[in-house]
Amino acid sequence: MAKAWPIEGLAPEAPVTECARRIVGTRFREMLHYMDGAISGDDITQLHAMRVSTRRLRAALKNFRPCFDREAHRYHSRRIRDVARALGSVRDLDVRIRWLEGIRDGAAAQELPGIDLLVERARGDRERARGPMIELLERLRGENYEDEFLAFAGAAPAERNRRG
Repeated sequence: MAKAWPIEGLAPEAPVTECARRIVGTRFREMLHYMDGAISGDDITQLHAMRVSTRRLRAALKNFRPCFDREAHRYHSRRIRDVARALGSVRDLDVRIRWLEGIRDGAAAQELPGIDLLVERARGDRERARGPMIELLERLRGENYEDEFLAFAGAAPAERNRRG
């Protein structure tokens, strides 16, 4: 699993809203760090890392909800939820494929055609699930959602351009 990025600038004496903004901003940049890999699909660990980062971001948004404008928070929470769902659809199929490939290794010869068929179907389902995921991620990129979200999170300009 992808290790969570450290949060810079947290201090016990800092206002909770400042800490919330730093945490949410870092978690968002962490999520975006894996986006190109998730889109390319060459390495399933990139998609998994993006999904895990999305979960961390959603948890931070939920925990710090009172620190943000209610309507803006609702809007961004929904958009991130949509990303999480799209990633989850593909990731679940990655897990299914790996599981089927794992049981194939110990299966009896007469079971292999059935397992191979299930793997083939799961791969087809995965490719079909990748289409909407890629479309959503590319749309967010095209809309400059990164700038919009970081403005919502209150990330300083220097922080906006920094990626782990």
